[in-house]
Amino acid sequence: MNATDDPPARQSDGPAAERRPIGRRALLLGGAAVALGAGGYAVARANRARPGDVRWSYTGIRAAPSLTGKVLVGTGGGVTALNRADGRERWNFSNNTTDSIPGAWDPSFTPAAGDGTVVVAYRSPHLVAFDPGSGKVVWSYAATGDQSFATAPVRDGGTVVAVARSDRAGATVLHGVDTASGSRRWTLALGDVETSTPALAAGRVWLSRANSRSAPGATAGEEWLAVDAASGVVALTLPGAVEFTKPAALASGDRVFFLVDRNLVAMQARTGTVDWVVSAPLDPTTGLAGDQTVLVVLGHDGGLRALDPHNGRRLWEFTETKVTGVPAVSDGSVYAPAAGGQLLILSAKSGTRSAAYRAGTKDLTGPPVITDDSILVTDGDTLRSIVR
Repeated sequence: MNATDDPPARQSDGPAAERRPIGRRALLLGGAAVALGAGGYAVARANRARPGDVRWSYTGIRAAPSLTGKVLVGTGGGVTALNRADGRERWNFSNNTTDSIPGAWDPSFTPAAGDGTVVVAYRSPHLVAFDPGSGKVVWSYAATGDQSFATAPVRDGGTVVAVARSDRAGATVLHGVDTASGSRRWTLALGDVETSTPALAAGRVWLSRANSRSAPGATAGEEWLAVDAASGVVALTLPGAVEFTKPAALASGDRVFFLVDRNLVAMQARTGTVDWVVSAPLDPTTGLAGDQTVLVVLGHDGGLRALDPHNGRRLWEFTETKVTGVPAVSDGSVYAPAAGGQLLILSAKSGTRSAAYRAGTKDLTGPPVITDDSILVTDGDTLRSIVR
């Protein structure tokens, strides 16, 4: 059902705390302290922060960041680490500050954090692991030939996995790299295909592959693959019509959810047993989100449909405001990036809108990153921390 009597979107007490050069004195404006941050940037902190207030913002981070302890790491023309609490810059790494990574590169994907490193994929042959505290390069891995990494990396145990593609050779390759040393563990040739962004469930890498635009008559299999993350061995294939524009699979608990043949499938990730199949509630579908209580489907039209993840039964729909990015689900709420800089908070149980926060004026992308006290959202240019 559609939510009714929605409250209007509420602005914070002042404009978002954009980082910009200021004098060396701290100022007191509108009840918020504006202090000098690292590198001569302003960091605003509200004295009495309320839910929905913008705590801080940082321009230059495009994709959703990755959290590691008290540090968040994001990409956008370089790699930047910020203090999670106040948005102060800890370090920045770009091709203007180092010669250690040759060639042109543009980090623009969400990094993969874990075990004391954060791994970043570049639209180049390089995967690079950083120490999140200092910004030191721990290792750099280079794919062969003219391959460039084309998706965000994912990591499972001692392996980080990412997709690279060579348009000249017409080849797509899945790379498994040791997270400690940066050495190659395995590669898996996928053919002249486009893939979805990998997802991890039960120690397996789940991704779809479909005929490349550059080879419309190709006979490469259209299917979902489950690849063992440690060895690169294909553990399961599920043939079916897969468009390469379909979203990544969603892993939740022991299940994995994905779209094939215009159906939404719920499968046991360890055994490959299909729990249920329903017609895709929105076609085309652009994203999946959820947890063990709700499965949320984002349609190309900006609408949301919610299903029971245990049986596929439809629970509610939301179409009043265009959702512009994949939502996040946490603690009984759906956090939906929306048009015009709105962040919508919906009940995961009913779809009723409980709040609408303002985070700038541009359409937000997704998914938001939820912490114990903040919601991190980006519009593809500026990252903002909103009081939860």
